[in-house]
Amino acid sequence: MKPVTEYCENPENWKANPINTKCIILLLTLEILSSFVTLWKRMASFREIFKLTSQTLQELKKFCHGDILNKIDALISQIEDKDCGPKEVLKAVIERPKPLKLYEPLVEEK
Repeated sequence: MKPVTEYCENPENWKANPINTKCIILLLTLEILSSFVTLWKRMASFREIFKLTSQTLQELKKFCHGDILNKIDALISQIEDKDCGPKEVLKAVIERPKPLKLYEPLVEEK
């Protein structure tokens, strides 16, 4: 991942141009989300984890254009293309308690 300073020509002017700063922060956020999607793609609950993120990105698409829109589209497709398959039903494992062997009498054979 690139450092923040590589996303703008002059990092000292961030306060002078808040729109550019917000775009840079949004691009960094999208890159971080993309790395999380890559790391967590094998989890069984992947869709549930990223469902809200995907919905938020769909809403965000209305306000973005250019590179940011392309990154959002790529991230949404990365989330939606994940094939989860059927999930196993969680079952509680019930084991009977085993008696402790504290005393064993000696048995003599005749």
